[in-house]
Amino acid sequence: MNAHVAWLEAAFSGGAFLVAGRRDPRTGGVIVARGTREDVEAIAATDPFVTSGVATAQVVAFDARFAAAAVREWLA
Repeated sequence: MNAHVAWLEAAFSGGAFLVAGRRDPRTGGVIVARGTREDVEAIAATDPFVTSGVATAQVVAFDARFAAAAVREWLA
């Protein structure tokens, strides 16, 4: 878990991740990231949970057309 949290913090510091948290019920997590699909897949592949084989990552690309004013600048 410590390595995963450090990985999350690095991705947030680098500007790739916008929001992250556990699913409820706790069956995994969700991360909202920005970047190309290829870039996000490359980052996801380095998650210690993924590299150790305890989790898999699924990248779902979408085109955010609508957003609350408080998050619009994240989409730029």
